[in-house]
Amino acid sequence: MASKQLPGVIELLTDSWHFFITQWNESLRITIWLVYIGLIQFGLSLLMSVSPFFNLLFIPAEVGVLILSLWVGVRIIQVLLQLEAGKKPSYSKEVMQNAWKLILPLLWVAVLMVLIIFGGSILFILPGIYFAVVLGFSNFYLIEDDAHGLAALAKSRDLVKGRFWPTLWRMFAGGVVLFVGLAIVMSLLFSLLAVVAGPQHLMGLSSYSGTYELNPLAQGTLDLLESLIQAAILPLIFGYQIKLYRALRKTR
Repeated sequence: MASKQLPGVIELLTDSWHFFITQWNESLRITIWLVYIGLIQFGLSLLMSVSPFFNLLFIPAEVGVLILSLWVGVRIIQVLLQLEAGKKPSYSKEVMQNAWKLILPLLWVAVLMVLIIFGGSILFILPGIYFAVVLGFSNFYLIEDDAHGLAALAKSRDLVKGRFWPTLWRMFAGGVVLFVGLAIVMSLLFSLLAVVAGPQHLMGLSSYSGTYELNPLAQGTLDLLESLIQAAILPLIFGYQIKLYRALRKTR
């Protein structure tokens, strides 16, 4: 059966790590934009720590950051798909601009997925998990094969059809390993930040909730750290997903 030909979790993680370290310089050309996003958030936090007036910029800035983050996500997937296929990625102005055109189709696919998964979850949690797995590769089909909307969802469903449990195991086990690793790194850096700055400089009394929260400057610093970590590690996370996606296509 095709499902028996799928590489195991350890093999996928090993291949993903090798892909990550050998192609890191290429992927960094795109993920560096995440650092720019972190600098924008850090700059806004500096302004907010100077005067509450700059709080008015928070929502527009966050919307802009979200849109830019979506574009970065599209470009990372494009570049990694090309690299994994042994192709030289293009960084031309035309290619960079065309990535913007995929944001709305990407959001539409996400909306369809959420509606289907939510609908399945209303019936019972297992149908929700099922749809989350079988539709989980829709974005790759959108970006690589230009399959939009329901067509992208249908291709992802056909890819996983008959191999739900092997796919679920590889998605879950690999995701847990990567998530735990990222959580450890984030915890260590935040602890280091607390030691260097001192807990008393990280927390402040919120005028909205009356509770102690991260002050704007500390939050901006943490956002910048998260951006640096994401820029460094995100290609590994996407790389694992792409390795699994390719393995499923090759064994179909």
